[in-house]
Amino acid sequence: MRPSSFKTFCVMAGLALLGWPFAALGPTNAAAQDNNAAPAPITVPSSSPTSTPGSLSGGEPAFMAPLASQALILDAIFHDDMIIAVGDRGHILRSRDQGQSWEQSPVPVSIPLTAINKAAQDRLIVAGHDAVIMVSDDQGASWAIVHREPDWEQPILDLFFITPDRGLALGAYGLVLETTDGGASWAERTLFDGDSHLYASTRLPSGDLLIAGEFGTLLRSQDDGETWDELDSPYGGTFFGIATPTVSQPDEPLLVFGLQGNVFASNDNGDSWTPIATDIPNGLYDAVRTDDGRAVLLGHGGMILVDRDPSPGFDWASIIRPARKPLAGALPLEDGRFLIYGETGVEILRVEATP
Repeated sequence: MRPSSFKTFCVMAGLALLGWPFAALGPTNAAAQDNNAAPAPITVPSSSPTSTPGSLSGGEPAFMAPLASQALILDAIFHDDMIIAVGDRGHILRSRDQGQSWEQSPVPVSIPLTAINKAAQDRLIVAGHDAVIMVSDDQGASWAIVHREPDWEQPILDLFFITPDRGLALGAYGLVLETTDGGASWAERTLFDGDSHLYASTRLPSGDLLIAGEFGTLLRSQDDGETWDELDSPYGGTFFGIATPTVSQPDEPLLVFGLQGNVFASNDNGDSWTPIATDIPNGLYDAVRTDDGRAVLLGHGGMILVDRDPSPGFDWASIIRPARKPLAGALPLEDGRFLIYGETGVEILRVEATP
């Protein structure tokens, strides 16, 4: 089996992580303070979904599980006044109170879901295993399958919308699907000559687009996704995520990060890269920014890295969650809190890292 990540392997083969040993980490140099760390049980609706007829049938629908917020969650977004999270076994959860409580939506599939995004006219798009893509036009209350190819054995790992109508679904072994009608239909597309897993995508402050993936793959488009160029990579391993500068800290560099704590920074739109020391062996899977623009990276073994330096430059503080389970990502909440999510579900933290 080719090297992969927490997300891919969870999608392909359950919760085992390619046999990676859980790193024996020493004492941390910062502390995370729990705030409502045990989410309330999910409100389970009385109705159940039905499978989509024909070739897009999803098979068994998702099981309505009262403890789904404590199971594997792989992605989450804000949508209007809600947080919507997706994860294992077809779970789609909604919270209207900043992650304090959750309700589960009926879903016509019971396979892992890895990504969620928004398209035109408030349409929600969710993707996952079996190259499945589903849409919702009622704020995530119900879902319809618009694409599914279980024979491909290629999970979708990321969803990126270039415009409200035009988007990309990126996945394992170079899978790329494109929509031009707000997610209603999808067609295969080739962006590069390779079959690397594609994990992350974003729009840079310059307006260019960037995709990061396996084997050091970095793809950049300077024409809104019409054409893509492979950038010279500083690293031959896997990139799982991208962190862009914020309005509050425009001088912060662009970051890409991945296996074994590898982080690289660019101040020239990805033309060149500088390694950033983290002194950890953990894979890093996602990033979020604090209110003042500092990077927070999350990854394997319950690792959270917080940049303690509000000025340009990096001074990492490491935080390890007690369960030491992989973290897939985070969302910033009110008052400096974060909703973090991963193998053990969702959790609300106030992250403090002082010099």
